[in-house]
Amino acid sequence: MGYYCIAIVGGAFVLLVVVILRKIVKVNTYKQVEFKYIDRHTLDQVLQPYFKQNKIQVKHFSFKVDTNNQINKKNVYICVCNLKFPKNMTYFKMAQDLAMNNNIFEISLVTL
Repeated sequence: MGYYCIAIVGGAFVLLVVVILRKIVKVNTYKQVEFKYIDRHTLDQVLQPYFKQNKIQVKHFSFKVDTNNQINKKNVYICVCNLKFPKNMTYFKMAQDLAMNNNIFEISLVTL
């Protein structure tokens, strides 16, 4: 019977330590998101105001033009951003909100 008491106390202690460490140690998680859109002004008119409004921090972004994959004889613009979401925002909610825009036709998470 003594082993059960030690196991329960040890398990409770481990869980307590994990909970305390999660509160103390903050791990910054950045999501790398790729946006593909047609109108090059979409970055200024849609994405940046949306990020400011929802307090999404952009840590780094790269921008390129894909001339091989043209849609309706227009270039495809690709913006890859490292984003830090606030606690109340998720990738899915952001993708839903930005999918309403006609110029943005693909939003995807980039895995490293």
